[in-house]
Amino acid sequence: MALTLTEFRLLTHMARTPTRVFSRSELLDACLPGSDALDRTVGSHVSKLRRKLEQAGAPDMPEGVRGVGYRLSSRT
Repeated sequence: MALTLTEFRLLTHMARTPTRVFSRSELLDACLPGSDALDRTVGSHVSKLRRKLEQAGAPDMPEGVRGVGYRLSSRT
């Protein structure tokens, strides 16, 4: 499983506090600094990351929180 730079940045950013919910705009600022990308771009990258993690045996990560954003894990 090879992650793109953006996918790796998303994963490491969320892994620092895995139960915290990050908004799309927050992830965009942290993982795609200086980019003209839209908030919806984060959803696309998270979807691809989720697919790769599922193939590696880590299903349902990152988790979408409806109307808020994403978190790596709901477990404490």
